[in-house]
Amino acid sequence: MTEMFGNFVWLGRKPKPIVHHINPTRFAVAFIGAPFLFALFTFWIMLVPVVALAFGLPFWVGITLPFLLWYLPRFGPDAGLITWCVLQGTLSGFAMCLYYYVVQMRPHDTLEDFLWGSLWWLGLCIFFSFAWSQTFRSIYCKLDQKGAKS
Repeated sequence: MTEMFGNFVWLGRKPKPIVHHINPTRFAVAFIGAPFLFALFTFWIMLVPVVALAFGLPFWVGITLPFLLWYLPRFGPDAGLITWCVLQGTLSGFAMCLYYYVVQMRPHDTLEDFLWGSLWWLGLCIFFSFAWSQTFRSIYCKLDQKGAKS
């Protein structure tokens, strides 16, 4: 048993060293610019990305910002970031489903209406969190490379 858990200390665990230092300006530009840039380049698709800004931006800021501030110094801007942000999109989707249930449900709606509406919100949240996370990563890596060269 000690062979498996020999290096792991339960209570006195040391924090991981910082792998990547976050430049606050570059981070803010990439974090704020990612959803808007994605909406700017894809708004011609029935204005769905523009509407997604209105509904998804509070969850993007509320759920993704703390996660990125925790994740980036420890692991850097790698592709695993996208997977985790898609998972936060699932959390956002569940929050939007609750919003849909509490605010949008009318007394005559059935459980089937709720499930289809929830599935629609969940799919949109997962898609846009993936797209915004990928855009964030692209912008942040480009800005970080330019900053490292200068």
